[in-house]
Amino acid sequence: MWNVQGASYRKIGNLDKAEKAYRKAIKSNPNFIDALNNLGAVLRDKDDLLRAKEVLNQAIGKNPKFPEAFNNLGNVLSDLGDYKAAVIA
Repeated sequence: MWNVQGASYRKIGNLDKAEKAYRKAIKSNPNFIDALNNLGAVLRDKDDLLRAKEVLNQAIGKNPKFPEAFNNLGNVLSDLGDYKAAVIA
């Protein structure tokens, strides 16, 4: 429920509410990989790149075969100027 609500808020550009909804989804299920990935994407949207990197690494740590998280991490690393790591991600 919270993950869907977060996606709705993100779609209309309400990033603060989207972040809160994703955090609630993760609090209710810390292994909710989609919510972690989506939180990482919202943090990137908010230019909170270091926290986005941390959250996306958590998602990858929980599921190392989750391509969306690798893609989002690559984008964050590129935004941070770490192009070599971005290509690897």
